Amino acid sequence: MATIAPSLALLHHHFGPYHLARARELRRVYPGKVHLLQLANTEVARAWRIDETDLGIETAVPGILDQIPPAEVEAGLERLLERLSPDVIAVAGYADRGMRQAAKWARRRGRTSILLSDSQARDLPRKRWREWLKRQWVSRHYSRAFVAGASAASYVESLGIASHRIWRGYDVVDNAHFAAGAAQARRDEAALRKELKLPARFFLFVGRFAPEKNLPRLLAAFRSASADAAVAGRSLVLVGGGPEEAALRAVAAPLGDRVHFAGFQQLERLPAYYGLAEALLLPSLSEPWGLVVNEAMAAGLPVVASSQCGCVMELVLPGLNGVVVDAHDQQDIASALIAVASRDDGDRSRWGEASRRLIDNYSLETWARALTDCALSAAAP
Repeated sequence: MATIAPSLALLHHHFGPYHLARARELRRVYPGKVHLLQLANTEVARAWRIDETDLGIETAVPGILDQIPPAEVEAGLERLLERLSPDVIAVAGYADRGMRQAAKWARRRGRTSILLSDSQARDLPRKRWREWLKRQWVSRHYSRAFVAGASAASYVESLGIASHRIWRGYDVVDNAHFAAGAAQARRDEAALRKELKLPARFFLFVGRFAPEKNLPRLLAAFRSASADAAVAGRSLVLVGGGPEEAALRAVAAPLGDRVHFAGFQQLERLPAYYGLAEALLLPSLSEPWGLVVNEAMAAGLPVVASSQCGCVMELVLPGLNGVVVDAHDQQDIASALIAVASRDDGDRSRWGEASRRLIDNYSLETWARALTDCALSAAAP
């Protein structure tokens, strides 16, 4: 007799474009019922525009998460879980009270919790007593984990989840969206460069203008590297926004029009920037994974990323598709810019093709199949 698959709930703070693409694939792959849950409709720091009308996402408390009292979120989530009563719940982290509430509910009801995580031990300074407390809590409330990569797996194992109960491949994007969009941008290159006011040759950064992104050092490295003729012919395009924007504009002022601030871009517009760039730069001081690296690789770009980025062990292979740099070393970043700019177009094209091949292993389908396997293992005798 066929075994009925356990019902699965996927819980996020709120669903953004990346979550929606994954959820659609999970609904296609998973053999049982899938509930999609969010704590609230949005957050102050997220300017995503989404269309989730076809997914039936259920919300614990309508509104902006940052502006709702935590106790109200917990009560709303409790009511939601009691009504749906999932067999397995995949929970995005444990730092937020709402997420801990979901894991506590599962433990009380004898259900299985899966920890979704891309945190690394090196993301921030760790205090031994706090890590001990985390281990006590995580090991009691989560029996399995679905994590981004090897570095995240190592950290989750240190929190008490056995290595054979950890699945990898959590951080993915819709590769086809970025590949197709970048290809179209290259076909429409002349018109798009004019429309978007983009220079003929440029390096690209995509992300929030926040301290951990290390943008002042990137600008300093770009200025230093510009003494080399290869880099002198390139510009730097910064896509995004955030609390450091005014300060960054001041730092970039001596470089004149060689630094372009392109503003925040919605998901449907991003592939055009990747398609017309020569390489992605992500010199972060702290970066649990770095989904922009996935996006750039799907678009066929070489990548320059810091060793602090969780994705570099799996995705950035020096000499094959990019360069790994020391986030704290301005000269190291400058040397990487010179190395990429000095390569001929054929070399950069080969690096871009290697990126495309590597990122094929991190797709919506691999994500859905890994989470499915993890959830079904929870129901196995």
